[in-house]
Amino acid sequence: LMSPAEILLIEDTPARQQIYLSLLKSAGRSVTSVTTATAGLTAFRQQRHLVVVVNIALPDRDGLDLVRDLLAVVPGTPIIAITSDRSVSLAVKAMRSGASELLVNPFDQARFLQAIDKALRTRRGSKADQQDKDQTPPGTFLGKSAAMEAVYKQIRSAAASHAPVFITGEI
Repeated sequence: LMSPAEILLIEDTPARQQIYLSLLKSAGRSVTSVTTATAGLTAFRQQRHLVVVVNIALPDRDGLDLVRDLLAVVPGTPIIAITSDRSVSLAVKAMRSGASELLVNPFDQARFLQAIDKALRTRRGSKADQQDKDQTPPGTFLGKSAAMEAVYKQIRSAAASHAPVFITGEI
């Protein structure tokens, strides 16, 4: 009986799919690989993968809608979204849909594997550690109100990603 694959790869471009598979396997990772959003959702429902890597430009549907659907099946699953679009609006949409990381092509092998390792650590981290972390204000911020707790949560979420962050509000 084979243990479940750690990573679900959803990539429709054959060359990129082979590159990602090769990198992951050489890093000792077990991978299930599919080429469509539909096959990806089916595979995820059948076997709960620890991390999902998804190209957000899939042929059969929008990858960000897929991200939302995957998170509805297993909330908290780290999802690494991949795109060739460098727009800030797409980065914002990816984070809002629940992607934990956005990689913009071209990126190097080390960056890809670093994102995978970070996602696996996040997934395997204990809930107690996360609970403690969530209670501590980041940096030197003061305040314990519900509004400030919400701000801290957003800061931690943004800090965990390499996506661009745009901050607005009163001075």
